[in-house]
Amino acid sequence: MKKKHWQARIEENPTDVVTRLAYADWLLEQDKEDYASFQRYMVETNKVVGPPCVLEANKNERTWFTTIKANTIWGFPRFDSFGNYNGYNDTKIQLEWCIPHRVFLYLRGMKTHITLYRRDRGRHNDWALSWSSRQVAEDCLFVALLEMYKKGMDVS
Repeated sequence: MKKKHWQARIEENPTDVVTRLAYADWLLEQDKEDYASFQRYMVETNKVVGPPCVLEANKNERTWFTTIKANTIWGFPRFDSFGNYNGYNDTKIQLEWCIPHRVFLYLRGMKTHITLYRRDRGRHNDWALSWSSRQVAEDCLFVALLEMYKKGMDVS
């Protein structure tokens, strides 16, 4: 299998522990130890990137939240089967969508997120960062964690 096949399987069910761990094993076979460790981190910490969180988002966007906002009620956009905006749902921000605040702040400083260019960035940028897809959001988190680790920073 190739990376794109693994990513497609994860996209189907991002919370599937068995697939993520198998992917981590495959990554080790490909000499990608750091990314394999990241996949294990996602499983061990029960993390999965959250849904789009602003009205101007598209249905493929994914969001990391800071742990400070875990369990807060927020109106998440709802999309129909064609990807068109269809109102919103009041939903709790789930803990598995949240990353430690210090990691969140580091990630925000990387300026890789699309939230930076949104008109409401001043209101929601303090606790939520969005990317164009799950894979991009996870890859950016991986880079942030790796950089923090190499600098000896606490990532917990």
